[in-house]
Amino acid sequence: MLIAAAERNIADAQLAGLSTENQFDAAYKAIMQTAMVALNANGYPDVKEQARTPPNGDPDTAVVRRSCAARGHRS
Repeated sequence: MLIAAAERNIADAQLAGLSTENQFDAAYKAIMQTAMVALNANGYPDVKEQARTPPNGDPDTAVVRRSCAARGHRS
């Protein structure tokens, strides 16, 4: 799924009618998607999936911890 998305973004980045900003955005997304595929293939978990599943199973705790972490506080 990510490989197909990266391929689409590479094709989009090469569209002549697309603005430079959007070409850059598409190329950047393709790089990030390809990097994620490589990380997952080498055993690194998807960070977004970890953020959705808190260790204690309480979604409210996860939201509070992410909010505190974003502000530089320890929970």
